[in-house]
Amino acid sequence: MLEQLRAKPGGEDLPVVIGDFADTEVDGAFTVVVLALHTIFGLPTPERQIRCFENAAAHLEPGGVFVVEARVMFPEEFRGGHAVEPRFFDEQQVEIQIQRFDAVTQRVQVTNVHLSEGGVTLNAYENQYTTPREFDLMGRMAGLRLRDRWESWKRELFTASSRRHVSVYERRA
Repeated sequence: MLEQLRAKPGGEDLPVVIGDFADTEVDGAFTVVVLALHTIFGLPTPERQIRCFENAAAHLEPGGVFVVEARVMFPEEFRGGHAVEPRFFDEQQVEIQIQRFDAVTQRVQVTNVHLSEGGVTLNAYENQYTTPREFDLMGRMAGLRLRDRWESWKRELFTASSRRHVSVYERRA
């Protein structure tokens, strides 16, 4: 990823820090810290996710915001803890996502099965799911308050049927 960034126009000029986003510290304070594309679920435990909120808050200026984009799951869509979902398809390829959800631990095991004329490719990973309400509690624990929540980056209204959320947590002054 770093090689791809550096290959972009101006990519050589951007400062980069490589590390675990729950613990890595950088110099300075910021007005915005962002975790996009469900990244926070990659942290393996709720404790690591809490630490991520604390770390983000520690890097914010007063009034600065921590923005988290994440998926919203509907456990009732899992039959016996399993779900199969088509991701995309056309004449040359198909991708199916197979998921297993443990409602007690909120762990999600995912395998993406990509089928094409070139063969079969598998991509598997495991995530720690967290609900928007649990994120709100993590924010409060880190000294942040929920300022806004939308369904998308277009600031559409977040509702009970929203499939994802963009939550904006503000550092108290």
